[in-house]
Amino acid sequence: MSIKHYFSIALLIPLFFSCRPKPLDIEVAQKPGKLTISSVAFSEKSVFIAAGYSVESGFNLADTTEKNRQTLPGRVVDSGLVTITKLGCLPDTLKMYNPGIYGNNNLQLTPYAQYILTVMDYKKGTAVSATTTYLPAPSIQALKPEVIKTGSQPVVKLHIKLGDIKPGEHFFIGYSTKTNVISAITPLVAGLGAMQSFEARQLEMVDGSKAKDGMLEHSFTLDVKPTDTLTVQVAKIDDKYYKYLDAYKRTGYLLNQISGEPINLPTNVSAGLGYFALYAPQRTRFYLNEF
Repeated sequence: MSIKHYFSIALLIPLFFSCRPKPLDIEVAQKPGKLTISSVAFSEKSVFIAAGYSVESGFNLADTTEKNRQTLPGRVVDSGLVTITKLGCLPDTLKMYNPGIYGNNNLQLTPYAQYILTVMDYKKGTAVSATTTYLPAPSIQALKPEVIKTGSQPVVKLHIKLGDIKPGEHFFIGYSTKTNVISAITPLVAGLGAMQSFEARQLEMVDGSKAKDGMLEHSFTLDVKPTDTLTVQVAKIDDKYYKYLDAYKRTGYLLNQISGEPINLPTNVSAGLGYFALYAPQRTRFYLNEF
C-alpha cells in the first residue's frame, strides 16, 4: 500500500467506521448519504478533518484494490472549503491533502477555547457546521500493561492512574496493535502515522465521577496477544463526545454491522453526521514481549 493510501485510509476509517459483513440475512433499506465528518488534533498546531458521505455496508474503505478505489469519487468531499474558527477570531482554512482529508499545521489551539468547524461541498452544494471545545491532555500518573501468564492462555491487562480530575470530566482509552510501518519523514507524515483506527471493542470509557480526591485508578483486560506491539491513546473528552463514543461502542456490532452507517448516534454536526471533537491525546507504545 502506498504512503498516500495508507494515511488516507487511516483517517477515513474512523469517519465511516469499519464496514463488516452482515451478521444476519436481513435487508436494510439504504438511506441517502449525509455529509459526515471526523476530526483529530495531533497537537495544538495540527488539526485534520475527514469529510465524506455515509456509505452502504458493501463499501469497504480498507479495500485498496483499484475496483474499490473507483467507487471513492462522490463518497468524499474533494472540492470544497473547510475552515476552523476560534470563537471571536478570523477563520483558518484547511488545505486538502488527499480527497476527503483536510488539514492545517499552523494553528494555535487554546485549551478550553471554543472552535467552529465549517465544511462546504461545492460539487453537491451541501454544508455542515459544528462547535466544540479544545481539551488539553490528561494528567497520567501511571500507565503500564501487565502480562499475566497463568494457565495456557496469557492475559494482558492495562493499569492506568489519572490525576487532577475535576467534576464532570470524562476520558477514553483506546488501544491498537496496528503499528506505523513508516518512519518519521516529516511532521505531517509522523502525525498522520500516529492516527489509530480504534474499533468498538478497543475503546474503554472512563467516568471521572468515580475519582477520589482528584485521582482515578482503572484496570481492564485487553484483547491482544502477549507478543504484540501495543499503542495506547488516552484523552480527556467532554460529556457529549463521551456519550457519542459510548453509543458507538454499544452499537458497533449491531447497528453498524447491518447498515454500515454512523446513523442513530449522537452528533454535534448540524445537518450532518459524525462528530467534531478536539482534544490533546497522550499516545504511548509498549512492546509486550518486554513485560
